[in-house]
Amino acid sequence: MGAFFAAFPVAPLAASYAAADDVRDGIDRGDGVPGTLTLPATADVRVGVSYGGGGDEFAGALSSIITTAAFTAPVAAPALSLREELARDMGFAITSYRQTFEWQGDEYACVRRDEPTMSELQEGGGFVEKAKYFLVVAKAEFPDGEYPTDGDLINEGAHQVKAVKGHKDPAAVQLVLAIGSADE
Repeated sequence: MGAFFAAFPVAPLAASYAAADDVRDGIDRGDGVPGTLTLPATADVRVGVSYGGGGDEFAGALSSIITTAAFTAPVAAPALSLREELARDMGFAITSYRQTFEWQGDEYACVRRDEPTMSELQEGGGFVEKAKYFLVVAKAEFPDGEYPTDGDLINEGAHQVKAVKGHKDPAAVQLVLAIGSADE
């Protein structure tokens, strides 16, 4: 085998090193030249963003940023309970749908849910449809804690409808209104 290499001499490869700005500050890149890369502190990187060696050496801890014309400063957001987080996220999701209804002169963002309908068993047998669809709205939309109740009239677009049944769960972050015809 040695004769093989002697017959085909190979020039030694020139050493190649990472650029100094790709090696952490103060770490020798292998040729006596120190690296210059500086990583941000975890407090300056958003929550959910991982970075560093292997892409997951560090995890960001910054939860929000306040920006003004003069400066941008990281701000630690107050800790929210799971209920508060759900209420905030639900409010965002519902307002993103851009559907609304009007009740007692105020407009509320909602999501319309068409399935399943709500039926009621009649005395003589058979079922009668009581609700044709449902409106889901974040309870946070009602700052005074007063919600539409059974029989209240609601304007949805150009149509007046009736709340057949309101959601009664005080622990829920959403209000689910069963909607029926206004003249029933």
